Amino acid sequence: MMQSDVRSFFGWLATAFFGFCVLYMAYGLTRGDSNYFECLALRNEKSALQAKLDDLQRKQAVLSDQIKLLQTDSTYLEKIIRQRLNYVREGEVLYIFDENEQPRQKGLGFQTGTADTVRSKNIKTFRGIK
Repeated sequence: MMQSDVRSFFGWLATAFFGFCVLYMAYGLTRGDSNYFECLALRNEKSALQAKLDDLQRKQAVLSDQIKLLQTDSTYLEKIIRQRLNYVREGEVLYIFDENEQPRQKGLGFQTGTADTVRSKNIKTFRGIK
């Protein structure tokens, strides 16, 4: 009889110890300093930051290429000056079309907007790059 009592006691003790271990691990996963959910959140944040870093590195590469072109390619430099600063060569006329205007039907075709020359104060003469 004593042997069954000892077995029963050790069986109960083993079950209690196992239960305590399970509870301790569950607490560690959910409430500890570095719990499972916090690790998942940090992993997701790391992925988002890595994607943002990759995007910024791509943009930096594009800008570096543009800088090199501006420093070495006079044709590209002229194109950028003409596009962004509204420079024209002597004798050229610059037309600006209203992008917000809807096409109007005229005869059998469509007219895609009105063309107006730029006011003279906005036109700059481009004499080329030397």
